Amino acid sequence: MEGSSYIQFDHYQDKGELKKHIFKTLHFYYPACIDEEKGGYINGFLDDGTINDTDTKHLVATSRYIYIFSIGAILDGPDWCLEAARHGIQFLHEYHLDKQYNGYYFEMNGTDVKDAAKMAYGHAFTLLASSIAYQAGIQEAREVMENVFNVVEIHFWDPEHGYYKDQWDAAWTTLSSYRGQNPNMHMCEAMLTAYEATNEEKYLKKAYQLAEGVTQELADRASGMIWENYTPDWQPDYQFNKDNTKDEFRPFGFIPGHQFEWSKLLMWLDRHQSEPWMQETAEKLFAKGWEQG
Repeated sequence: MEGSSYIQFDHYQDKGELKKHIFKTLHFYYPACIDEEKGGYINGFLDDGTINDTDTKHLVATSRYIYIFSIGAILDGPDWCLEAARHGIQFLHEYHLDKQYNGYYFEMNGTDVKDAAKMAYGHAFTLLASSIAYQAGIQEAREVMENVFNVVEIHFWDPEHGYYKDQWDAAWTTLSSYRGQNPNMHMCEAMLTAYEATNEEKYLKKAYQLAEGVTQELADRASGMIWENYTPDWQPDYQFNKDNTKDEFRPFGFIPGHQFEWSKLLMWLDRHQSEPWMQETAEKLFAKGWEQG
């Protein structure tokens, strides 16, 4: 694709080119994404960079912004990378955090709560963001990281089955019957990041438990691939969202990209606690995901 704005395939082997691509992406969003009026970040952009929504503040988007700006700081980017990440940590702590019941609201309208649900998926990204921000040198991110870990262990962890449950109401009184692998996948990613940021074994232990459970136990229940949706006792729910292909958080079926993502997580885990089944399973999941995708 001569002249294309997309990164070329051979550039994925070149660290310098990858670094350029990362900073090109950061420059696309910064400084336009910094919401000086309400705090946090502006989430809504068109392909050409035009802002089309200044009110929506999604927990996942807030966390992803923190993540990319923290990566920019870790890669010795401009000073604004660290400040932009810190800007997001402040919004997490001041507005997404439920000061009454603890946990993090899923979506804000400016500084007002739009969706008060407590989602494991969103908490996984909050742990990921605060962990990488702490690794980048933002000391106040440690408080967020420790708080969200305590929240997920108290409210989301299912000790009987060894996975994280999915969704509570704001006051932690009503639990959804839905169970999903997607938040557990992102929780594994967050735990590995928290481990690398702190060297605390509790994070590595949890990442190992999730990786082994999902890629061995759950995959065995669905012919060797990882199904997305489950019943409360963690049996594959083959009917959930069958007629709804637009749910980005609870997609129907086998998602090829998620097989790849678990392959990546297994190889990442292998760096810290290597066991033969990790690489073997990573290769199988990648091959099956590629074949089906």
